[in-house]
Amino acid sequence: MDSTSMAMSDLVRKCFSSLENDNKTAVIMYDFSRAFDCLNWDIIREKLLFYGVQRTSVDFLMGFAQDWRQLVSFEGQLSDPLPLGAGVRQGTITGPKIFNIYMNDLPRALQSDHSEPFLYADDPSIVVWGNSEEQLQEHIDRFNMTMRRWCQANKVCLNEEKTKIIKFNLGPSRNTDDESAVPLLGIMMASSSLGWQDHISSLISKLGSSLFVLRKLSNSLSIDVLKTVYYASIEPHIRYGLLLWGNSYHTVRVLRKQKAALRITKSVSDSISCRPIFTEFSILTVYGLYIIELLTYVYSNEDLFPRPVHDHATRDRDKLKTERLRLTTSQKGNLTYMGAKVFNALPLRLRQEPLKTVKQELKKKLINVPLYSVNEFFDSFADNE
Repeated sequence: MDSTSMAMSDLVRKCFSSLENDNKTAVIMYDFSRAFDCLNWDIIREKLLFYGVQRTSVDFLMGFAQDWRQLVSFEGQLSDPLPLGAGVRQGTITGPKIFNIYMNDLPRALQSDHSEPFLYADDPSIVVWGNSEEQLQEHIDRFNMTMRRWCQANKVCLNEEKTKIIKFNLGPSRNTDDESAVPLLGIMMASSSLGWQDHISSLISKLGSSLFVLRKLSNSLSIDVLKTVYYASIEPHIRYGLLLWGNSYHTVRVLRKQKAALRITKSVSDSISCRPIFTEFSILTVYGLYIIELLTYVYSNEDLFPRPVHDHATRDRDKLKTERLRLTTSQKGNLTYMGAKVFNALPLRLRQEPLKTVKQELKKKLINVPLYSVNEFFDSFADNE
């Protein structure tokens, strides 16, 4: 599971949690201008010393961060080199680590009883909630002011034009016509409903381009090579952010693209069923991939999935507690709810196995019985022991 999906899943989980508590909820997505290039060297030194780095080590790191020069190449001519007065290099191992240290105190500045900050590289976001629209707006204004002061003190340039504020509304009264897609860490999120239709539409476009290449290659390459092309140019796109959008109503559009890819690889007509081809090629459907991703999330975040505490030898003893959620959208998109539900549907024997064993055995079953929906998993694999 990629780190960006984990970062996004934490943010989305907090949004759903706040909405379930009947709070007015929003996300502020801040944008820094040339963040890596503008870090102040004096502040870097002060922060390294404050966090306990020895002075000799600080001098060594600052020797790396400073004394860089830049020049311009134009029509074969080079300009005179000029010294860089700030910043760290992104393409190095040390540069991003120094950047993380520089930003380390930002989440504490934004933390409160009505907020939870999330920091991933140079994309800070904060979930804000309040009891009413008026209180929510007051908190948003206060955190914006706090961010401006932090940026001023740390000599970081905040790009307010690119900073986005999303106020969520999962109720029936929301106006879906006014929704727009907001990108966050490469994933398109619906601007008010926490939906993923825009991301899936973007994904469909990418898959269409990959299918065009696959179709061109199908006239001259073997099936084994075409399967390699599928794994290299189609499945990675499907896997990215799948944990978030895999249970969406629109995910079936991705399944259709998968079917098209298999038919091209197999050189069969559109009327041929793809279930046997998924099994023959040992390829998981998008829903099978989602189930595996969800179980990986459960095992990687055991603190989010409490188990019943008792000594009675009941059949539910090894099952996870399932949250009681009032919102239908929350039930489909809440990872702790869906994660516990999928885990509890596993046979008792598998629930007692480590993740590696669970993934191996479940993958075999999901290949033999390809899923065309998440509900098919519960129908086919529900615990009958």
